[in-house]
Amino acid sequence: HVPHEEHDAQGGGDEEKPTEELPEGVTQDQVERVKAFIALKAAAELEPPPPPPKEKEEAKDAEPLVVEKHQLRVCSFNALKLRLSNPTGKSYDEDDDDENTVGYKGTADGEQLTRKWLMLAAVMSSYDVIVMQEIPGRATLCKARMDIFHQLLYEATEPGRNWTSIHSRVSGKDGKTSGPGAEVHAAFVKEPVTMQKWDTLEKVGVTRLDYAPLQLVLHDPRFADPADRNFVLTSVHLPPRDRADARDDQLSALLRHYTAVDTSEYRMQQPFRPNKESKCAPMHIIAGDFNSFPGKLGPDGEELYGLTKAGFVTKIPEGVATTPAGQHYDNFLTPEWCEDTRIVGGGVLQLTSAQNSREGKIGLSDHWPITLTIMEAEKTKAASSAASTGKCATPPPPAP
Repeated sequence: HVPHEEHDAQGGGDEEKPTEELPEGVTQDQVERVKAFIALKAAAELEPPPPPPKEKEEAKDAEPLVVEKHQLRVCSFNALKLRLSNPTGKSYDEDDDDENTVGYKGTADGEQLTRKWLMLAAVMSSYDVIVMQEIPGRATLCKARMDIFHQLLYEATEPGRNWTSIHSRVSGKDGKTSGPGAEVHAAFVKEPVTMQKWDTLEKVGVTRLDYAPLQLVLHDPRFADPADRNFVLTSVHLPPRDRADARDDQLSALLRHYTAVDTSEYRMQQPFRPNKESKCAPMHIIAGDFNSFPGKLGPDGEELYGLTKAGFVTKIPEGVATTPAGQHYDNFLTPEWCEDTRIVGGGVLQLTSAQNSREGKIGLSDHWPITLTIMEAEKTKAASSAASTGKCATPPPPAP
C-alpha cells in the first residue's frame, strides 16, 4: 500500500488509516473526479463575479433611441407690482421697507411672501424668456425690485447661464408717465437667447396704447433650422374690464395694424410672414394680460377683435382660468402660419399663493403665470422644400 503524500506533508507520523471500502460499482477514479468537482465549485464561489458581457458595455455608448428636440420656453406674468415683501403700511407703489427704514415694521406675511418669491424664481429660472406686466414705473422702485428678482433668477440657474433684463418706457392710462398707475413691462432673457433689439410701442395708427407694450427681437441659436431662430415678442397689458370700451378699441387696433402688410413699424420692422421680398420671417408672439379672451365672439357670432382675420391664434383656451378668481385674462397669441412646422403649446402655472385685496389676503399676484413652449420638429419633405432653410441672414450683434 502506498502512503498518502498529504499526510507526510502535514508531518503526520501516525499510522496510516485504512482506506474506506467503496460502494459496489463505484471506482476510485469516480470518487476523485467528484472531489475535484467539489473543490472547483468551492473555489469558484470565492472568486468575484465575471465582468458583464461585452454587448452590455457597448450598449451604454449606443445611440439614443429618441432624438432630443430643442424647445424655447417663455413665461408671462402680471406680477402685481413685483412686491417681493409686504412691509406694513406701504402701498404697492411706495419704496420697500427694510431694517434701516425709520418706523420699520416687518410682518410675518412679508417674510412668507419673500419666501414664495424665492420659490417662484426657482421655477421660472427653467424658462428662457420671462416677461412681466404691471411693474412700478418709478425709477428707483422699478430698479430695486427688478435687480432683486434678477439676482434670484441668477442664483437658481445652472452655472454659466446669465440673464439680461430690460424694461419698457413708463406708461399708464392715457399715456400717464408718473404717479400711481404708471407702469413698465419687464423682460428677463437667459443665455444663449439674445435680445437683438427692443422698443416700446406707444401707438398703433391714431390709437394710443395704455401701459405701452414692450417689444423684443430675440434670437435663439439652438434651433437646427435658421428659419426657426428668430422671434418678436410683445408684452401687453390692456385696460381692465371697467374700461371695456378702451380695451376693445386698443386690442382691435393693435391686431389690425400689427399684421398689415405696410405697417412693419408696429412689429419691430419685421415681416409678419414669409414673402417674396423676405424669404423668412420671425415668429411673432403677443403675450400678457389682455383683460379679456382675445378670440371672444360678439352677439352676432363674429370675433370682437379680429383675431383670426389678423392671422393669429390663441394658445390658452377660453375656458381655462388664468386668475385665482376664475377669470380668463392672460394669453399668448402666435401666427397661424407657424402652426404648420412647429409644435407650439400653452400652459398655466397655477399658484397656491393668491392675492385677494378684498379679503386682505397677501399673495404673489391676482394672476397666474402663463407659459409657452415652442418645440422644433422634423419637417415633411413638402414643408422643407417650401421653407427658407439656410436663406435667413445671420442677425446683427445685440444692441449696446
